Amino acid sequence: MEKDAKHILVLRIIRFILLNGGIVVGFAMCAWLFGDLVKSPMFATHNGNYVGLIIVLIMCCFVISLIVSLWSFINERKRVLVQLSRINSVDLLTGLFNSRGFEAEAKKVISTSPETRRQAIVAFEVVSFRGYNEIYGFEAGDTLIKTIAFIAKKHAKIDDVLARAYSHHFIWLVNGEDDEEIFNSLKDTLKEARTTGLPFYLCGGLFLIDDRKLSISDMIDRATVARDTIKKNYGAGLAVFDSSMMEGQLTDLKLVGNIAQGLQNCEFIDYYQPKYNTDTEEIVGAEVLVRWKKPDGEIIAPNQFIGFFERSGYIRKLDFYLFEKACAFLSEAKQNKRRMLPISVNFSRIHLQEESFPKKLFDLTQKYGLSPENFEIELTESFLDSDTKVTKKAVKKLQDYGFSVAIDDFGSGYSALNMLKDFDFDTLKIDTKFLEGFEHGGKVGTVVTSVMRMAKWLGIPVVAEGVETREQVDFLRTIGCEMIQGYYFSRPVPRDEFEALLEKEKSGKQKKYTPHALNIVGIDAVLGADSLVTSILDGILGGFGIYEFSGTSLEAIRVNHTYYDILGYPDAAAFSKHSLDIVKQVYVSDAKKLLNACQTAVNTGNVQKVSARRYKYDGTLGQFDCLLKHIGGSAESALICITFVDAAERLSAEREAELSKYCDALHGIFDEIFEFSYEKDTMRLLSRERKKIKNKVRNLETAEKNWLENIVHPDDRERLEKLVVMARANKIELPFTTEYRTVKDGQLRLNSAYMVSITGGSYLLCTREIT
Repeated sequence: MEKDAKHILVLRIIRFILLNGGIVVGFAMCAWLFGDLVKSPMFATHNGNYVGLIIVLIMCCFVISLIVSLWSFINERKRVLVQLSRINSVDLLTGLFNSRGFEAEAKKVISTSPETRRQAIVAFEVVSFRGYNEIYGFEAGDTLIKTIAFIAKKHAKIDDVLARAYSHHFIWLVNGEDDEEIFNSLKDTLKEARTTGLPFYLCGGLFLIDDRKLSISDMIDRATVARDTIKKNYGAGLAVFDSSMMEGQLTDLKLVGNIAQGLQNCEFIDYYQPKYNTDTEEIVGAEVLVRWKKPDGEIIAPNQFIGFFERSGYIRKLDFYLFEKACAFLSEAKQNKRRMLPISVNFSRIHLQEESFPKKLFDLTQKYGLSPENFEIELTESFLDSDTKVTKKAVKKLQDYGFSVAIDDFGSGYSALNMLKDFDFDTLKIDTKFLEGFEHGGKVGTVVTSVMRMAKWLGIPVVAEGVETREQVDFLRTIGCEMIQGYYFSRPVPRDEFEALLEKEKSGKQKKYTPHALNIVGIDAVLGADSLVTSILDGILGGFGIYEFSGTSLEAIRVNHTYYDILGYPDAAAFSKHSLDIVKQVYVSDAKKLLNACQTAVNTGNVQKVSARRYKYDGTLGQFDCLLKHIGGSAESALICITFVDAAERLSAEREAELSKYCDALHGIFDEIFEFSYEKDTMRLLSRERKKIKNKVRNLETAEKNWLENIVHPDDRERLEKLVVMARANKIELPFTTEYRTVKDGQLRLNSAYMVSITGGSYLLCTREIT
């Protein structure tokens, strides 16, 4: 910019000199050209003035100035055009080329490079960039884009061409002696991008140029097609284009016309897969699904066209089309006074970005005379991994309108626990992958049980999908799964067949199953060493343990890592010494309370709450708030799940609130108020001269000794020493009042002391001067 400014300044100076000096130059030239004519009578007037000559001179000056101005204008225009061309070719934020500039420069580089030079086009983007902006702000987003541009420039060769195509999308013409050199450049770039410390992912598509006759835009398209195949796979990084990817795109193009016509002709049929109550095996709801019935009668399954609907944006129309079909079904059932069961409808994440989405659904329910409570909106877990703020807002709005919201395919991603933390879902649908290989035993039952228990603790109902065998049904019942959906009971069926199922069902007359113990799977199914189970358990806030309860003892069978942290165990080996009977580690007066809570949990099946003290690994006593749940086993040896958190923070807050109340009530009467604990051997000053004080905790024995030796009058010392001993031995009936003398400023003073017990094993000592 500074160079351009200097250039403009020089041009303007030259123009000024030439333009303003034109008249002088013109006069000089005219004087020289017409010097002899000045004396000629032909230019002279009747009184001797040379008017004609003056006119000629002025015209000459005007022509010269006009020529100079035109020359200056032409040069200025060229400069502006060059500047505009540069602006149109460069991205202002990063200094890289933009799309237009890239195509022109890449075309030039490719056409002038030796045939032996290997070249590739790379299209890469920042995954979930909109979510990044939502969380960190647009300024941080710009910083991220500039950081990526800087890293790419750092690894680019002199004949490489880099561009920011738009927003968070980049294009790179990479040059190298061979394919290996190109891949190494890209690997180094991606590696450095991952080490910036910024929370983002890059994914890219690579097209190795084997035909230089292709247009640059076609090359970019191929790289983009490759990139789009891995957009949802954060770990992939880079995909290389092959011809099969383009064949997929051509298939998509053929589908466009057929789908538009199919929607218009109502070829997409609503199918319903029932959901069954696990205990009664009655139909309690259904999920509406879609099938494409072509004019020739062929039924096409959703896995053959849903992917295209997602990519093309047709999913918007299809989702609302299906929702309206479900509305029509329930509306007809209402008019004919048939059973109205809640219907689940899947929606794509595209809708969550539209602020009006919940309102549109609500308006459709009103159009058909229905309530949002008749519907459950299913959102796939993998759809919730970006734009958290926007998604959370949409989920909340749906619930505010009265819709239930379920997380579908729970556990299919790697962020399941975060989803439960960030969103308030009404239902979990367990991913069918959890049930694969169930018949072979091992880890499958362990994982499902762990997920089920976690949902129970959070109070979220669970639907198990993909149930295909009686063994799966029995197992899911024993671990408390409320609803089942799968081919064992019913495949997805057309509307008329679903209505027939409802008519055939004799509601309330089926045998009600009594849930039985988890020993059908065995302790290994609940407590296996599967890594997923471990990560689930370790993700639970607070300590977690599963114990074998025999009526008088609790043997720890499995605990999570937080259990060790809270209780101070350095490792599992140290814990194993105490694991055989946890009751022995519980404070003696609380042991019976804990065992009674375990027995009540077994007898009632309800969650029990208890607060108990137990010793930590270092021998200190801690207070813990516990939740207990019976999860199976046998009558002689029940399995009890116990989760707990350190109650110290809660107790401390409660104690401080209580002390504050005491101080408010007493500091108007007494000069000093102390809190002390014989168990902890601590004392601290709370109030002095009617002002609350935050004082450091002191050793009680030292404080007592200082008070008796330096403050109490010698004549009262022996009596008060005996009272202190009796108080420590709990032989004084509280509240207790006594008087004692002190010497202050050489004067004998009479004082009163008042002692009272408060919660948590602590006491208050209040003193005041009487005379």
